Amino acid sequence: MTDLPFGVAPSVSVLHTTAAQVVDGPTMPEAIVVPLPGRDGDSMRFDGFAATYAALPATGVEHGDMYLVLADKLGYVWDGAWPPEGEGIEILGVPGDPGRGYTSVVIVGNNLVFTRTDGATETVPVPALAAATGAAGAAAGSAEAASGFAGVAQGHAQAAAESAGEAASYVGQPVDGSVTTAKIVDGAVTAGKLDPALLAVLKPADGPLAQASVAYKSAAQSAGTTRLRLLTIADSTGDGYGKPGGPDDWTKTWPLKTAELLRQRLGVSGGGRGWVGASTPLEPGNYEWLPATLTPAGLALDDLTTQIGIPGSLWLQRGDGARVDEVTWTLSPGTTAVDVVTTGYGGNMIITPAAGSPITKDTAGDRVVTRVTNPGATVNIHGAEGVGFAILGIVEYVGDDVRGVTQWNLSRGAMAAHECAAWLDEEDMSLSPMIGAYSPHVALVCLGANDYDRGRTPAQLQTALAAIHATITTASPGTEVVFIIRSLDDDPGQGTTWTAYVDAIAGVATETGGHVLDLRPTVPNDAPELYLGDGVHYTEAGNIVIAQTVAEFLSVVVAVELADVAGLPQELSRKADLDNNGKVLAAQIPAEALTEFLTPVPASQAAMLALDGQRGDWTLRSDLGTEWVLIGEPSSVLANWRERTTPASPVSSVNGRTGAVDTSSADITDSGAAGRALMKAATSADARMAIGAGTSNLAVGAGAGDAMAGNRTAGGIGGVAHVSGQAGLTAGIYTEAQYAALSAAVKNAWGFIAVVVP
Repeated sequence: MTDLPFGVAPSVSVLHTTAAQVVDGPTMPEAIVVPLPGRDGDSMRFDGFAATYAALPATGVEHGDMYLVLADKLGYVWDGAWPPEGEGIEILGVPGDPGRGYTSVVIVGNNLVFTRTDGATETVPVPALAAATGAAGAAAGSAEAASGFAGVAQGHAQAAAESAGEAASYVGQPVDGSVTTAKIVDGAVTAGKLDPALLAVLKPADGPLAQASVAYKSAAQSAGTTRLRLLTIADSTGDGYGKPGGPDDWTKTWPLKTAELLRQRLGVSGGGRGWVGASTPLEPGNYEWLPATLTPAGLALDDLTTQIGIPGSLWLQRGDGARVDEVTWTLSPGTTAVDVVTTGYGGNMIITPAAGSPITKDTAGDRVVTRVTNPGATVNIHGAEGVGFAILGIVEYVGDDVRGVTQWNLSRGAMAAHECAAWLDEEDMSLSPMIGAYSPHVALVCLGANDYDRGRTPAQLQTALAAIHATITTASPGTEVVFIIRSLDDDPGQGTTWTAYVDAIAGVATETGGHVLDLRPTVPNDAPELYLGDGVHYTEAGNIVIAQTVAEFLSVVVAVELADVAGLPQELSRKADLDNNGKVLAAQIPAEALTEFLTPVPASQAAMLALDGQRGDWTLRSDLGTEWVLIGEPSSVLANWRERTTPASPVSSVNGRTGAVDTSSADITDSGAAGRALMKAATSADARMAIGAGTSNLAVGAGAGDAMAGNRTAGGIGGVAHVSGQAGLTAGIYTEAQYAALSAAVKNAWGFIAVVVP
């Protein structure tokens, strides 16, 4: 591997022991040897842990690395091979005073009987113990299922009790129901009528950080349009350390869970994993989760964490043959973009997303960012044959590349505060420039446990944390630094208590203008369900409780405005406005909604097609006398015109006249004067006068002056009317010939004949 200018050369070995080393060398000339004090050295430290001797790693370790085997509690140092089993270094503290323990406890009636290590017994009476024993058995299953959330429930219950008591003291309302829901709904009870302290109980409040920092609150409230950027720097408290029993996925570490909870509280969707290393912060065997697939499988890792300060960074040398040279990340569902961060000195690397084409790019440059959009399910990176480069990690986005909440978790197990301060301060390291490029709004710093474990003083811890604060805020001005205090058992071998270190952490926050979040009330060290068997590292339930506590500290009350509703501003921008009368503004009515008569009136098809109109416009063809309507555009196409037709009618004119025609008797041209007079007759007398019938009122009957009724019989006509007083007419049966002669005679004499012919 090529030596890197931004870290310790790969050939340098670091021996983490305090034993003196004697090496052969050239003979030195005689001289006066003056002993000078050296700098403080490290106390004993472990580079990893293994459950059994057989679980010690065979690859990925360097000369001088020490691992603690939990099964035999011996430390083994690698010098090309592990010492034989059982021949490790015995880890013993100073012998303590003899103690007295208990070997067993049994229930006898309502008593607990304890058996001591010296054989004596102690009896403690417990009233109603027998009844409680039965109930305890029934509750055991439920208790086990709920144990992971006991700490959370306890915290919420305490908060609820405090809020209830506070509300009761402020309300002071009699139990007569005088303040009803209806009164609140109709506005009878207003905020001005309530005690301010009561409002504080009823109205959600911002978290401590938002109350203390206007800049942070503004950034959080803007997460719907811009990114809220979080950074976490912690030891194994935050990197998901622990196998077995630790988180089984990177997203289940408390820094990533905090980002998820903040998205929910701020009402923003999506959100990727943020920073994801190429490998685990420490040896992969210490974790239940793996960030990526490393190939070729089973080969050693060329880890760069201690050389460039970025946890999980690797050197990839294509064709090395002995070490991993290719990394493949499986991405979160819906990943919209990935930033691949690399450092190199020339030669090509190939980035291959599952979706899209491979990207071939020169590796030259420090902390080069290559954006891959819509990468699909995976992204792979390796160098061309013979090319080596550093892969620092990736940043995964699921819609939060522009807006939302992004978390960079740069935690690493076994890291002490002074080591982190050195990584940040060293110019050849990448940690500080990366933070500057990211420019986080908040940096969550949880360090100090390893300082306590290694015997560094509270003052040394305070100096290191102050340096961390200064470097972060110099690289990223405006970043709010939050120092997180965790629970930790006191170690009698250290000569001081963890409380002294807690005071140091709080003190540096005060001196630097930082902030403090104390986890001890919600994540106490006497809640075994939150911790692994070592009592130090967290279970998944422990990570959840920490995330809830941190998210509460970072919470911001966000009022839901119309502008915050996704897509609503764009939809509202397309609406029409109304004037003072509730009418749509004329300027906002589309031209298509208004039809108009097109002029000049066309006298031909060509003239009509020359008109400029829109769908719905119309005109009148003077050559055809018909209306034409535009049913499409453009108006120059005949197919876009439709002739408006009316139902067909059989009458086209009356006496040569069209339109609204009034007729009279004069319009009946084939009628004579008598016929036209008859048509105009208003009464029966006028009608008789029109045809010259006189004024006779002849009626059919049997009396004098009546026409006699009769029936036609065979050979003649019966019932000839009898006209009284007329000579020559007698009643009787007449032949056809006689009737004809009689009819002619009567008609000539009277002008009519009344004959009934059935």
